[in-house]
Amino acid sequence: MKGISFSACSGLAPYFHGIARYIQLNYECSALRFAGTSGGCQAAYFLASEISLDIAWQQWFLPCFSEMKADMEKWKIKSPFVIPHPTCMKISKKYLGKINAEQALAHCRGRLFVSVTELFPYPRQKIYSDWRSFDDLFEGLAATQHLPYMTLRPFAKFRSKYCFDGGFFDLCPVPDSDIKWLKVTAEMFRNWKYGSFQGLMTLPDLMDFDKMAELRELGFTDAAYNDHVFERFGLTRKG
Repeated sequence: MKGISFSACSGLAPYFHGIARYIQLNYECSALRFAGTSGGCQAAYFLASEISLDIAWQQWFLPCFSEMKADMEKWKIKSPFVIPHPTCMKISKKYLGKINAEQALAHCRGRLFVSVTELFPYPRQKIYSDWRSFDDLFEGLAATQHLPYMTLRPFAKFRSKYCFDGGFFDLCPVPDSDIKWLKVTAEMFRNWKYGSFQGLMTLPDLMDFDKMAELRELGFTDAAYNDHVFERFGLTRKG
């Protein structure tokens, strides 16, 4: 069995959307498992749920972040590193829930692995895949992306436990040793100017949709140019 794990990426999440889109359009994904932490969970979720990455972009990313941007203007928040909570997650859940939520949940059970950092009894990595409901799944996705204080709260709460961004513990999780994993990182196809910090440097551009669309297209192009990586890993081409 094979799986693809997407690493923490902060503001480079659209770049991973592009890579995931290339995989989805060109390779058989139904037998694969997917894992993600922090911003990498987005690409993992859409691949595992079998939601088109184009639909995800048009019906989740663009309207979601447009409404978040309007919300920030309403609250007169000018810092690019602050997104008001809890409204930001309510906005995200609203749009994500409109895209085949129950079907997505069925596909993700046991197939999508999400890494979070739990605080008690001591800071540690915890990986979940036994999703109980769409609400439970979304809360897991929200927890792994929770950068402390970026949403004006220090911690997220998932299944009654305090936790935050999964990338603080493990940048690219490989949850099950019986699965052969391909690790997808932001640096695997290019040498970013700021290395591992490129994602954090890109956070201020999250509300610049032209730049995010360029990042998405760059991810797709990089994946296409380096498709030998997927071939060598053993992915099966469609058709």
